[in-house]
Amino acid sequence: MPPTSLEKIIPVLQVAISPVILISGVGLLLLTMTNRLGRVIDRVRQLNRVLSEHGDEPHEQTLAQVAILYRRARMPRLGACLKIERGPATEDFRSSRGGSDEHTRSGL
Repeated sequence: MPPTSLEKIIPVLQVAISPVILISGVGLLLLTMTNRLGRVIDRVRQLNRVLSEHGDEPHEQTLAQVAILYRRARMPRLGACLKIERGPATEDFRSSRGGSDEHTRSGL
């Protein structure tokens, strides 16, 4: 088997490694979104504990904070759901790079 030249190996490595980098980036975005959502949920739980400790006393400010946090939680939750649904678009990424099919047809 003849040795393969460096010019033929580099494009194959680029095509092989690009999806890994893309999936890693999507994973980091999801991690960030879920962490932000977790902070909002933690704060709502803390405020609900405060409300339950004080009984029937009306706490307008605390209730207003909970309502704001519920609205705020919609954004990270929606973003994470959309990112998970779409997933890493490796095929779209590959096709936008100028056609990886030429490298896979070469037999490498």
